[in-house]
Amino acid sequence: MKWKHLVLGWMAITALAAALLGEEAPATPAAPAADKPAGVTPPPGVPPAKPPQAPLGLFLLTGDADFTFAAQRGSRGVFEGAVAPMLLWQPCDRVLLELDLDLSLANNPVTGGTDKSGTVALANLSYIVNDRLTVGGGIFEMPFAAFHSHFDPGWINRLPDEPLPYGERGIAPDQGIGFFALGAFPIADSRLTYNLWWTVSPTLLIDDPDAAGSIDFGNFHNFKYTNRNSGLRTAGGRFAYIVCPAVEVGYSIQASEMNPEHFKHVDALLQAVDVNFVKEFDEIKGTVRAQAEWLWSNVRRATYDPTGALGFGPLRFDNERSGGFGLVSYRPTKCGNAFLKNTEFVIRYDWLRIPEESPGGGGEERWTPGVDYWITPSCVIKVAYEWDRLHGAPDAHVLLFQFAIGF
Repeated sequence: MKWKHLVLGWMAITALAAALLGEEAPATPAAPAADKPAGVTPPPGVPPAKPPQAPLGLFLLTGDADFTFAAQRGSRGVFEGAVAPMLLWQPCDRVLLELDLDLSLANNPVTGGTDKSGTVALANLSYIVNDRLTVGGGIFEMPFAAFHSHFDPGWINRLPDEPLPYGERGIAPDQGIGFFALGAFPIADSRLTYNLWWTVSPTLLIDDPDAAGSIDFGNFHNFKYTNRNSGLRTAGGRFAYIVCPAVEVGYSIQASEMNPEHFKHVDALLQAVDVNFVKEFDEIKGTVRAQAEWLWSNVRRATYDPTGALGFGPLRFDNERSGGFGLVSYRPTKCGNAFLKNTEFVIRYDWLRIPEESPGGGGEERWTPGVDYWITPSCVIKVAYEWDRLHGAPDAHVLLFQFAIGF
C-alpha cells in the first residue's frame, strides 16, 4: 500500500537520523565492586561491609478521576464516575514502564440498570536511546492529532466531554498496540517533535446495521481483547513544529490495511492538522488558550452485506468522513479578585461529517459554552451547556456538570 510504505519509510529515516545525530544519555554510575571502602581496613572480628545494593528504581502512582452528570431534555439524567489509576516504574535511567487502567460506572437511562466498564488503557515499555530518540512497545495512547496526547484527561480538558471526532462516532484513533518511536530536534530557537508508530490495525465494522463502514479503534473492553484484526498493518506519525513556547502546529497521518474475516481487504487513510496556543497577556490581565483541529478519513469503497442476509444490504458508498473542533478559553490569572482569578470561561464549536447513505450517517455540530472553577491546578469544577444539532434528528440540548481531579 503506497501510503503505508511511505510512512514506514519516514519512520526508518527519522529513527536512523535520531540515532546518528542524538547525544547519548548519561550512563548510570557503576556500583563500587569492593567489599569495603577503599583504604579502610575493618577491625579484627568485624566482617567486611556488604556491597551497596542496586536500587529497585522509582515508582509513581498517579492518574485522574472525574464525576460527570448530564441532563438532556426529554430523558433521564446520566451520572458517570470514572477513575484511571496509572503506575509508572523506572527501573533504571533509560527504561520506563507505564500501566494505566480505565474504570467507569454509569446509570443507564434506558434500561434503568448500571453500566460497568473496565479496560486496559496503557501497558508499555520504553527505552531512551539518546536525547533525540525513545523507542518502545506495548499498549500506548495514540498521538494522532493533539487531543489524546495533550488534553484528554478530565482535569486538563476544558469541557466535560470530548469533541465529536473523538466521541462514540469518532474518526480518530485513541489506542495502539505495537511499537513506537518519539523524539525532538532543535531548529534554531524552536523545535520539531515527532511520534511514529507501527500497530495492529483497527476493526472495520461490516455487520452492524447501525454502523457498518465505521472504524472501531478500541482494542479492549472489560479486559477482553475485542480487535478482530491481526498483524501489524497500520503505520503512522505526527510531526509538530513548536514555533515558540506559545504556539505548536502539528500534522498527523495514519495508513491502515484492515482485513475483516470473510471480507475483502480495505485500506484507510487518516490525516489531521492541529494548532495549539497558550499565552498570558498583561493587557487583558489573563491567560488565553486556543485549540483547533481538523481531521479527515478516507476508507476504500466496499460492499457491505452483499447478499442481503443481514437485512441492510447490499450497500456501497463513498466512505469519506471529517470532523474537527475549535476551542477558546480565557482565565483572568492577573486579576486581583481571588474568585475571578480561579475562574475560566470556555467556548467550543465541534462538528462531524458522516456520509448520509452510510448506516448511522448524517452530520452533527455543537456549540458548547462553559465555566470552570479551579480549586487547585489539578482539581476543577465545570459547568457547560451544549447545543447539539444532529442532521435528520431533533436537536439535543444537554446540561453538563463535572468534577475532575488529577493525582
